[in-house]
Amino acid sequence: MAQTFDDFFISLLFGQGAWLGVLIILMFVVALMLAWKYSGVLLIPVTIFLGIAYLGEDLFWHSIIMFLSAVFIMFYMAKQ
Repeated sequence: MAQTFDDFFISLLFGQGAWLGVLIILMFVVALMLAWKYSGVLLIPVTIFLGIAYLGEDLFWHSIIMFLSAVFIMFYMAKQ
């Protein structure tokens, strides 16, 4: 059972469903940021580490999206 979940998330984040995984993560990030602005403190490290993991898997565009989302989260938190 645990191996099935592990395979599912690896394929969702780094396999054929990587773009879908990026979209799901970004929707989750936007929903949390709209609910509470300071949740970005928890989300910035997640997006940066995912960007680093995508670079390690040679998914260049995915890593750019994760790094830019971390920058946008930072600007959104600094607003006001």
